[in-house]
Amino acid sequence: MTHKHIALVAVSTILIAGALTGCGSSSSSSPATQSATSAASATPSSGGSGGGANAAALQTDKAMVAKYSTAQPPITVPALPQKAPTGKTLALVTCPLPACSSVTTASAAAAKTLGWKVDTFNSQLTPQGYQAAWQEAVQAHPTALSVVAVTPDATVSKYVDEVAKAGIPWNEIAPAGDRPSANGPLKASYNGYPEFLESGQLMGDVVAAASNGTAQAVVVEDPSLSPILGPVVDGFTTQLKAAGGSVTELPVSAANTGKTIPGQVVSFLQSHPSMKYVAFELSDLDAGVAPAIKAAGLSGIRIVSRAPQASNLAAVKDGTEFAEVGEEDICNGYRAVDGLLRDMEGVPLGTFATEPTGWHEIFTAADVTETTSAPQTPGCPSAFLKAWHAG
Repeated sequence: MTHKHIALVAVSTILIAGALTGCGSSSSSSPATQSATSAASATPSSGGSGGGANAAALQTDKAMVAKYSTAQPPITVPALPQKAPTGKTLALVTCPLPACSSVTTASAAAAKTLGWKVDTFNSQLTPQGYQAAWQEAVQAHPTALSVVAVTPDATVSKYVDEVAKAGIPWNEIAPAGDRPSANGPLKASYNGYPEFLESGQLMGDVVAAASNGTAQAVVVEDPSLSPILGPVVDGFTTQLKAAGGSVTELPVSAANTGKTIPGQVVSFLQSHPSMKYVAFELSDLDAGVAPAIKAAGLSGIRIVSRAPQASNLAAVKDGTEFAEVGEEDICNGYRAVDGLLRDMEGVPLGTFATEPTGWHEIFTAADVTETTSAPQTPGCPSAFLKAWHAG
């Protein structure tokens, strides 16, 4: 599994543990709509049967595919009214997983470019460890705070209150935390609900456009990840059904990636011969699936996923996968510092800095030009440095 997705799996386990100990966020601030999928069987969604396309929705799907299948322009960042302040102290709460450290390392690099001091506090992957890291960070009396959310915010409400009373601007790098609100206490988060939702929608656009709205698709998802990745499944399902297609959810365990998942997918496809599109909420979940499909003698199956690594792009290029949707990762570390700067300087966060969707791009065989590394956000970090008058 990739570093980013290992973190998602680990955090999902913590969310479950948090729920068992009474640590949960309210329904109004849940990061995703909970999936109703049973862990015991595949569940078909209501809606289109794959037989009647919706012309208007299909036209929109095709337009989105055309728009996002070309190299996207570098991101643009609204300029601050004056040079970013120096001499501040940034506290970062991170976790032991590479996905956490890669983003907070980017935040640290951004802050140091501004001449800030950076203190990093490591949270263990437990509610107690997260609370301890928050306590250390707050006791360090930072100028600003950014945290990788390991559990819902209710777990650390005591420290959130202390930060609010001290007037310390803070934000989260999701996905396990709550969604932000203009009324606070959390004003901004990055790498969360809107980013995942748009990835799912673009996956749905791809399948709808390729099938002229008639696809019967299966989406492979881990129900324990639905508090985090529910938006991916929701976005995919909504888009494809609106165009006239249908979606069936196949529940799996991410712990079985590359083990039993390929066999589960093959068995499902053998018993559902009309299913020709297989969507994965995580690109890692499709490990070993394409070879298993080929070995089973199944033909015409198209695999679609999101957040690709180099191996996924190579698979798209050689035709063993149909499409991947690229999204932001490390650049969210710069977005977090940017949000703190705007909050600190009294600049309205707006949609750009509150809960951004970030960069996305669709990769098919005709569009893949790089197969040796994961796609990176164009214009990052140079656009941020320019906006801060620091580059």
